Order: sequence, then structure tokens, then C-alpha cells
Amino acid sequence: MQESLMRIFSEADPSLDEKSLQFLVRLFEKNDQQGFDYLEFKQSFTALQQMNMDMATAMKSAFTTAKTVGLTREKLLASALHYQKLLAIEREHFNEELKRQLDKKVGAQIEEAKLLRKTALSYEEQIVVLQRKMEEAKIKLVQVEAEVQEEKGKLAQTQAAFESTLTSLVDLIDKDVQFIEQYI
Repeated sequence: MQESLMRIFSEADPSLDEKSLQFLVRLFEKNDQQGFDYLEFKQSFTALQQMNMDMATAMKSAFTTAKTVGLTREKLLASALHYQKLLAIEREHFNEELKRQLDKKVGAQIEEAKLLRKTALSYEEQIVVLQRKMEEAKIKLVQVEAEVQEEKGKLAQTQAAFESTLTSLVDLIDKDVQFIEQYI
């Protein structure tokens, strides 16, 4: 039955994912109701449509045949509802498992991404602080270099004044020594 159900559902919608369809068809088979139900009706109906029968005629013919084995309209609808409920329950199970897998596989990466964002933001803040400190240091460097030049200039003036004074005094004493030697 699995192969024919796979064919029936995939022909009805060729875009169906084969792996998912196989899983869900197995679910239908495990939970197949006793006797002629929606699944057998669907197989009969599809077979009649493949014989180029219009949908309304194929559906009525399949139902007429199914009535001979005890299927009623109410039982057919209840059976279809049974499979819809199975699908709804399986959707819940799938979503729970998907969430668990996301939490397991992606959750750690999401946490790592949050940590990396926080780290990057911290680095950006540190860069801003360091840039501000660098600018302050550059300004201070310019001030210190200006002060150094100013002090060098003052020291050069002091040295020149000292050298000039010293040289004058040496010259004065030299002249006095010459006068002393000459006149005394």
C-alpha cells in the first residue's frame, strides 16, 4: 500500500518532498483503520481518475463501490478526519523536535553570535576610548614638544648670555693680568 499511496499523493502534488511523504505515508499505514476507509477510497478514486473519468463521476463510482463493503458518507468523512488529526499531531511532534534540534544545533551558535556581538561592541567602545586617548596624547605631545623647544631656546639664551658674560670676564681678567704684569 505504501508505494501506491506514495504515487497517489506525489501525482496529486509533484512538489512534495519525497522523504517527508514516505514518513507520513508510513504514519498512515501504521494507523490505518480496519476495513475500507479514506485511504482505500482515495486509491479507488485515483485509479478511476487515471482512466480519464471526470472527478465527480470518479468520486461517485468509488463511493458506490465502497458502499458495498459498508462505507458510509459519515464513516468516510470520519476516516478522513482521523488522518487529518494524525497529520496535526505529527505536525506538533515535528515542530517540537525541530525546536529541540534548533535549540541544540543552532542555540549554541546563536549564543556564540550574541557573545561575539557583545565582544565586538566592547572592542568598538575600547577603540573609541583608545582613539580619544591617542588624540589627547597627540595634543599633549605637541604641547610638550613646544615646551621642549621653548626650554631649549631659553637654555640657549642662558648659555649664550653666560658664555658672553664669562668670555667678557675672562677677557677683562686677562687684560687686568696684562696690566698688572706690565705696570706692576
